[in-house]
Amino acid sequence: MPVPEAGTYLQQVGLNAATGAVTAIVGSLIIGGFLAWIARRAQSRREDRQIRDKLIEDITRTLGAVNIKLELYERFVITPVDDVQRTPDELGRRRGDLDAVYEASAATANSLESRLRAYFEGTSVAEAWHGAWDCLVVRYFSMIVPDRATLDILYGENAGEGHSGLSVRQLADAEAVRSRYQALRNQVTEEVATFKLRI
Repeated sequence: MPVPEAGTYLQQVGLNAATGAVTAIVGSLIIGGFLAWIARRAQSRREDRQIRDKLIEDITRTLGAVNIKLELYERFVITPVDDVQRTPDELGRRRGDLDAVYEASAATANSLESRLRAYFEGTSVAEAWHGAWDCLVVRYFSMIVPDRATLDILYGENAGEGHSGLSVRQLADAEAVRSRYQALRNQVTEEVATFKLRI
């Protein structure tokens, strides 16, 4: 049986040690890279959820603030549910509250539509938002503008696809507008929660 030379034996031991070290390093890099990818993916999902939650909160707060004031104004000023005659001061205060909420929300509405267009590809999400807002605009002006010709112009500006999705005739029907608003509000929040965000 031949005896290995000392140099060859040491070379073999060194080669085995180097192979083990390289295997450990490459394995660590692969596993480390995989773990880093998992961490990045989890972070991306958290950020995605935060964006969606913030958008839904802003959408529901903006629409809800105006809708609640419209409901209160209708119930206490337009057709009082309790048949109580309100004082001019109270009527003025309620109108002032409605106008203030509408004006503040209108600025937010424009900003929200731009954000929705930036975050979501296509137009479905932003159009659902725009339509819901148009329904509130129609309800608001229908309550405060007595002139039918002016309202007809407003209805024409907010009718059809890309706006409320309702006809001019339907926009003159408060119940149709209210129902369409609710459907579009639900649509936009569902789509924000489920549609793919633009990266």
